[in-house]
Amino acid sequence: MVKMHLITHPTTGETLCKKDWADKLQISRLTLYERIKNHPLDIALTPGRLATGRDIWSAEEEDYLCCVYRSPNLYKRWNRTAKFRGWKERSHYALDKHISLLMAEGAIDSRRNLDESAGWLSIRQLHQCLGISEDPVKLWISLGLKVTRNGEKQSSYKIHLRDFVVWACTFNGAAMVAKAVHGNAIASTWLLVQIGNWMPEAKRTRRGKRNLEVA
Repeated sequence: MVKMHLITHPTTGETLCKKDWADKLQISRLTLYERIKNHPLDIALTPGRLATGRDIWSAEEEDYLCCVYRSPNLYKRWNRTAKFRGWKERSHYALDKHISLLMAEGAIDSRRNLDESAGWLSIRQLHQCLGISEDPVKLWISLGLKVTRNGEKQSSYKIHLRDFVVWACTFNGAAMVAKAVHGNAIASTWLLVQIGNWMPEAKRTRRGKRNLEVA
């Protein structure tokens, strides 16, 4: 009896033999073999014609781009991470094009769209970025997380990422935020990116205030 080689889709969990996968994808078994040889399995098992070369993005790459697309020096940050993780390097054009695509699909806007004033988040945006409900964020505010308004009493609260990072790195804040993102790789990545982006500025701000006090 010939033992069939079964292939399981990494996302859906569907398991089929090579012949059945080829029939399902409406491609030849040779084409399927070449796909599996040259691409991650979730891409190889995508129905229809695959994008070629640098247009192919894995789910892991897209999740990371959702986390860092507003980062300063995105091009350098992306390609430094790509080299470390074995991804393709991307041009400025390729990054901008894929960000636009993710926005059109709602993958970024629904979870991580920042306020136009760089670094500002609404309470809703913050808890969506962290993958949690609004209640923990409200608790953090009551315990010292700095919020601000536009000057009008009826305006919504906003939180600057610099202030969030400073609070999240305090003893109490670190414990609560770490608990909130535990087990959520995307939220944890987003948090670490923000700490890397905003902690240097927070340190410069504190040094500036100390210098003014001394003067």
